Amino acid sequence: AVEALTKGQGSEIRLDDQVVAGPTFKEFANTWFNERSIEWRRSHIRSLLSTMNGHLIAHFGEKVVSRITKSEVLEFRATLAKVKGRKDKEGLSHKRINEIMGLLRQIMEEAADRLEFTTPCAKIKKLHEPRVDIQPFNLNEVQSIIYTVRADYKNYFVARIFSGMRTGEIH
Repeated sequence: AVEALTKGQGSEIRLDDQVVAGPTFKEFANTWFNERSIEWRRSHIRSLLSTMNGHLIAHFGEKVVSRITKSEVLEFRATLAKVKGRKDKEGLSHKRINEIMGLLRQIMEEAADRLEFTTPCAKIKKLHEPRVDIQPFNLNEVQSIIYTVRADYKNYFVARIFSGMRTGEIH
C-alpha cells in the first residue's frame, strides 16, 4: 500500500518525490453522494451515510481514489468479516458485506468513469448468501388464526394467507 508522506494544497498528495493529483476517496465519495442523494428517500440517505462514514471513508478516506488497488479492496472486504456484528456475532453477515461492497463498487465505478482509470472492484464477486429458512404457518395454525381473528378481518387474512401476495400488493 502506498502511504502519503505529506499532503499538499487541494487534492495533491506528495509521495516521496512524486505528486499524485486527484481527489481523495473521501472527497470523491462526498461529491458522488451529494449529486445522487436527490434520488433517494431520507431513510436510504441515513443508511448510506452510516455505511459510507462508518466503513468506507473510515478505511479509504485519505487515499487518492484513483490509487486504490484491487488488493486493498479485497483486504478491506476481509476485514469486514472480522468486524463485530449484531448480537456479539463475530464478523458481519455476507449480506451486509455485499451491501457495503456494493456501495464501494458504485462509488469506484463512477470515479473510474470520471477520472479515467480502471476500477479495482471490476472482477470482485459477491459473497455467497445462504438461503433464508422460511417456516410458513401449517394448516392448523392457519385455521386457528382465521377462527380467532375479528370478523371484519377474516376475509383479509384468508386472502393474505392463501394468495401468496406480498404486503404491499395485498394492501
